[in-house]
Amino acid sequence: MTEPQVRIRFGGGWVKAASAAACLVLLGSILGPVEVMPWPVRLGSALAAVWVLSVLLGFELRIGDGGLTRRLGPLVLHCRWTDLDTVRVKAVPGFGRVRLVLCSRNGDQISFPLFLLDDRDRIRLADRLSHHLPDTLRQQWLNDGDRLLR
Repeated sequence: MTEPQVRIRFGGGWVKAASAAACLVLLGSILGPVEVMPWPVRLGSALAAVWVLSVLLGFELRIGDGGLTRRLGPLVLHCRWTDLDTVRVKAVPGFGRVRLVLCSRNGDQISFPLFLLDDRDRIRLADRLSHHLPDTLRQQWLNDGDRLLR
């Protein structure tokens, strides 16, 4: 029997704060006085705010029996469980070990920042990876990343 796909989205304090800031910038760009913000500055800040919101709200990670799919707006990356070669949590300078990277045998990789997930979603992600990873990668995952997410 197949299990339903688990969907994980960005959440938590970082995302809420960044979304609120982007909304304020967007509102200020639209409603701000022209004397303070000329139209090129208004347009640029509005586009930047829309981009930030689209990234934060458009991210989705789907985990199912068939594999792992990352959506970021119109960009979709998919990897079957049997195609995975490595699963690692990598360090980002200044932030520590916060990026999960899954690499396939053909060189493709799916990566995403763990600090943008709320606690509940990090635990769900760890559970799903432990459940779905092939035996050859499960021990690697349990040694490297599972304890960081729980």
